[in-house]
Amino acid sequence: MSGNKQKKKQTVTANKPQTAEAVVTESVETPVQEPDVKAVEDADIPEIEEIQEFVVASDAVRSERKKAERASVSAVTTWSPGQKSAAVLVAFVVLALVYVWIGIKICTLNPVVVCVILLIQVAIGVLLDQNPVWLHACIVAADIVAGMFVGQTWLMVAAAVVYVAAIVSLEALQRIGMIRKS
Repeated sequence: MSGNKQKKKQTVTANKPQTAEAVVTESVETPVQEPDVKAVEDADIPEIEEIQEFVVASDAVRSERKKAERASVSAVTTWSPGQKSAAVLVAFVVLALVYVWIGIKICTLNPVVVCVILLIQVAIGVLLDQNPVWLHACIVAADIVAGMFVGQTWLMVAAAVVYVAAIVSLEALQRIGMIRKS
């Protein structure tokens, strides 16, 4: 037991640069306590560790990644506002045509009914554009519930997607500057 205490005394005093007198008095006067395992583990860990998956192997790889990021970002940022607005409108029109196709082919509804529902969804989206998100969520939920009641759940889920797309498209056009915020 006394040999074990001496080894512990040596490890405690070896970590602290002190004078010979302090070492002698410390080893005589202070009893050796069991070392705190967490304190030892924390002392061994460096303060900042790099996560290996984010570490780049070389400067060449790092520069290639930066070039790829700039190219992907600059591809859209170099578009003029007219090109951006045209892209948003084309995406919305494609989504609306998919909705009409779902209504006619899958749900076997009259095209007039499908187009009227489409126009109602877009009109509600435009009219309620600046309202809080919870109101839009209520309208989407009401669309889906109404579809369940009339037996056309898929059509009304697609209508809810068109409603959300109308709001997102309108917001994108407002950010581009093509439409004034009301």
